[in-house]
Amino acid sequence: MLTKNSCIVPWRSVYVAPDGRVAVCCAYDKGVYGQKNKELFQEHEVLHEVRELFSQDAIPIGCRDCFKLEALGVQSRRQKAPQMYDKIGIDIETEKVHVQHLDISFGNVCNLKCRFCDPKNSTKLHAEYNALSAINRQVWPANNNLVIGENTLVLERLLNMPIQDVRFIEIKGGEPFLYKKHIEFLQILIERCNTSKTHLLYTTNGTIFDPRVFPYWRKFRAVSLIFSIDGTGSVYQYIRGGENFSLEQVTENILSYAQGEQLNFYLKFYFVVCVYNVLDIKNFILWARELKAKIKHPLNIHLELLTFPKPLSVFVLPLEKRLAIVEELKEFPEAEEICKSLRSEKGEGQSVEDFLYYTQQVDKYRKTNFRTEIPALANLLDS
Repeated sequence: MLTKNSCIVPWRSVYVAPDGRVAVCCAYDKGVYGQKNKELFQEHEVLHEVRELFSQDAIPIGCRDCFKLEALGVQSRRQKAPQMYDKIGIDIETEKVHVQHLDISFGNVCNLKCRFCDPKNSTKLHAEYNALSAINRQVWPANNNLVIGENTLVLERLLNMPIQDVRFIEIKGGEPFLYKKHIEFLQILIERCNTSKTHLLYTTNGTIFDPRVFPYWRKFRAVSLIFSIDGTGSVYQYIRGGENFSLEQVTENILSYAQGEQLNFYLKFYFVVCVYNVLDIKNFILWARELKAKIKHPLNIHLELLTFPKPLSVFVLPLEKRLAIVEELKEFPEAEEICKSLRSEKGEGQSVEDFLYYTQQVDKYRKTNFRTEIPALANLLDS
């Protein structure tokens, strides 16, 4: 029987990691399980163990990060899943294994090197991460020269999964619109799923517009695009590390996707709040409001606290500085929830010194300087 500490995800979902193996979910921190073969991984012993522990009102070790977030006042994936499933029509009550949710990574091929990302999620970060790991393995744990590239097992997984009852498919990267077999992936879904009842959700950095997808998307119940936008102006450039991309280009792509006709289409702008961009929240909301006025499809704005790497967490800032930021945001209802978290007296065990060390090492490697590129943050830290 599901208890108050339970999570519905192990009963409803399968997560396919960038290398093609599987795990309980994308937030499960005990690694992947399942070999690179055709085994029925949804029946794997690790998943059985997780379900059993949840049924006993115990917390599996690999699931503790969700509970840590909740203690900070941040809504975890464990808490979000029932809300998300209920909206889509996935049963959230019955304790019976019924896979209706796929969480699929197309690999870690990406065209950006965001400062709070890692090599498991971006090929652009391999060389940088290895160089930093050689300096301090505690801060940048050994990467073991991880190289994944495209997830070559995605299509094989789909062909060997019981996906006829799947109602919700999350699609991630890397950057999913770089996946060379994206159209073939959609064709398999159309052939094997009841697409009239299936909702696709992509998480993208918005740097690529691919008009080929529209005829395929129209066959699905709904399509959602989550655009990860973590800053404006120089803050965007500094965080993203993509010299060839700008927020202006991303804005054009968003508007191009929003032109999709005959689509049950939903858009969301997702802003991960960290030290670098905490002073840019206001500018982000104003940018999002302006764009929202030009788009006919439903569009939501979501802000969420960064949890990793911890030296970039807003909780490195003293409470009085966070409260001053909250005061600046009081006229912005979109920031109400994030402000509640910023008021928290609980921290992450990190300090401004940890932030400065982390940032200085990355700046040295990239030949950048946060003080000149985000002067408002430099002033906040020096005040």
